[in-house]
Amino acid sequence: MERYIDIRLLPDPEFPANLLMNALFAKLHRGLVGWGNNRIGVSFPRHDDGIPTLGKCLRLHGDQQDLDNLMARNWFCGMRDNILVVGPETIPTSKGYRCVYRVQAKSSPERLRRRYMQRHHTDAQTARQTIP
Repeated sequence: MERYIDIRLLPDPEFPANLLMNALFAKLHRGLVGWGNNRIGVSFPRHDDGIPTLGKCLRLHGDQQDLDNLMARNWFCGMRDNILVVGPETIPTSKGYRCVYRVQAKSSPERLRRRYMQRHHTDAQTARQTIP
């Protein structure tokens, strides 16, 4: 991946930024699935950890040809008034990486036992022995 394109959300008095970002990302997802190419990366360079938000910028990473092909597909139709497309730009030298992943906390043991009883048609005693 040698290039990137920034898609910035413009201020809109009727819709909050998070709603517009959700719509933009949904359109991107449909565009990528319809295209069938898996060589485009996505990042959110203006996310804020203090206020859990993705920010107002969606960054697409890829090779020049892949980015050009994606943007030619017109996947963001209906949002042209709400976005500003900047790029493609050359990716600068690395300043570091950030890995983002989802952590799913385990549920309470009591809930897991109830679920086990429903799925395996067992009694509470068996579920308690299986899930201490």
